[in-house]
Amino acid sequence: MRPLEQQLSEITFFSRFREGVKRFQSSPESHRSMAFFLAGFLAFFLLIGSGILRQSTGQWFFLFALFYFWARSNRSILRIIQPPEELYLLVFFLAMLLENGILNRALSLDSGEFSFSFPLRVFHSLNLFLMVWSGGLLLTRENGGKFRIVVYYWLGLVVAHKLIFFTHPFNTVIFLIFLFFILLKRTRWVEELSRVELGLYFVLFRIFSLKLRQPAFYSAVKPFAKQSDLTFYVYSFPLFLYYLGKTYLLVVLIRIPLVLVYNFAPISRKLWIATLFQSTIPQIIQMVVLLFIFYLFVSGWQANILRQNIYNLIKNPDGTSSTTLWLKKVPMEELFNETDYQQAFSRNMGALFFHEDTSASPPQFYLYFARGGKAESDSLYVLSVDSAFLN
Repeated sequence: MRPLEQQLSEITFFSRFREGVKRFQSSPESHRSMAFFLAGFLAFFLLIGSGILRQSTGQWFFLFALFYFWARSNRSILRIIQPPEELYLLVFFLAMLLENGILNRALSLDSGEFSFSFPLRVFHSLNLFLMVWSGGLLLTRENGGKFRIVVYYWLGLVVAHKLIFFTHPFNTVIFLIFLFFILLKRTRWVEELSRVELGLYFVLFRIFSLKLRQPAFYSAVKPFAKQSDLTFYVYSFPLFLYYLGKTYLLVVLIRIPLVLVYNFAPISRKLWIATLFQSTIPQIIQMVVLLFIFYLFVSGWQANILRQNIYNLIKNPDGTSSTTLWLKKVPMEELFNETDYQQAFSRNMGALFFHEDTSASPPQFYLYFARGGKAESDSLYVLSVDSAFLN
């Protein structure tokens, strides 16, 4: 085992950070221009985010000015200071944690009411600025210093706002899959890390991934967010940044073990892993897919039998193959309170779980009930079903 001093010497973050500070101190003539472009970027960001220019005919001019100051500030920082990539990510995820706290603060979980006061909106804007600024620096750095990659992500935000976030959840899943593969190309800085840094960053990123949970704000506000004037700035913008950060964490957590194997594993270990990917893992994937298809087949077969039984029961309620149970007419909530399992599918259809305490090991069964279209209002048709059907 290597000495502790040798392992600590492999952590190059602090040395790279000190070099960036020295470069910043050695070029005082660039301080004024860097501060000017950064201040202009912050001013236009807050001005556009405040909503003052929403009805203005010159809002496109201000948006162009925003991107101009943003690009110039990124170029100055990357050319003069060249800070470590880990610093961008640290600022981004700390701002995201604060942003999640602000959104949860704005939403009263007890009453479900949403109140976005002026102080919360100021902190919200500053957090968004920190995330946009640090994320833009990282993307520009990973793209070889070309700022146009940030414009592409901004267009992706607009597309997500217009076509994805307020549609079917499946569209969001497809969007995240595309985002995952796009971000795979923006983690080249991981390949330059030492073995100690890879292990340390894996633990840190795993902690961030556990701490970053989607706030209840998004699900609570979504039903009426589309009708609000603040939809883009308060809902879609932070949600896009959350998805971006969460997906990037997943990409890095997958990339680090691959880099460890590729850069530091012996040849024998690499060959063993290669055989896993060539034979064992594909066979496991095939088995899981076949089990899933078999599960769908059995579920469909059982659902078809259940549908046929309900049809026969409603068509011939006096038949001997089925039983018609006459229940006392009670509110649905009161009926559900008498059971340990409640699941309502519609106004006239649902499932109940019953158990009998007449023996040491009481039988347990699920009842599927439905009210027929021609049946009387105080009658329900009940069938016993397997629990797998209800899942």
